[in-house]
Amino acid sequence: MTGHSEPDATPVDPITATDEADAGAGLGGLGWQLGTVAKTARARFEALLARAGGSFTTWKILEVLDVHGPLKQRDLAAAVGIEGPTLTRQLERLDAQNLVTRRRVGGDRRITEIAPTQDGVALHSALRRAAEQANHELADGLSPHEIETLRSTLDRILLNLNPALAHGGLKPRRTVGDGRRKPQSPPE
Repeated sequence: MTGHSEPDATPVDPITATDEADAGAGLGGLGWQLGTVAKTARARFEALLARAGGSFTTWKILEVLDVHGPLKQRDLAAAVGIEGPTLTRQLERLDAQNLVTRRRVGGDRRITEIAPTQDGVALHSALRRAAEQANHELADGLSPHEIETLRSTLDRILLNLNPALAHGGLKPRRTVGDGRRKPQSPPE
């Protein structure tokens, strides 16, 4: 015996490896590929949002408010995935730009409800068009079946990384028959 073990006869997963020498780690690994795609897609999306007059954080906040309606600040923080103090700074900036309103709920100074203003709804509309363009670019050349498979696979990966997401959370306040969100009209 030379001290070398026999090669493992276990087949290499074609999803996670580019060849037998690279069994899913390093440059050919799934994590590397996902990270590279995510970073590239995010940079393109942010460029489109900037051209439309906003930022990724502004879009996330306005999108969540569009889908769910006015929210308590703590619920908005959870839905957007931003810590309370960071969200407070973002909301102060959006309030100063007249994109959102903040109002106390029921006389309790600790509870604030956030809602988009007419300017916020208008900006969200422009940012939504940028998001639609980004999604179109991402899906270029993919069939509807490939897109659905990709969505399902990404959902599974996300649940693998964060099982708590399987337990729900905020649900859209309005949907159409196919599960997509109904467009919201601007507040009066």
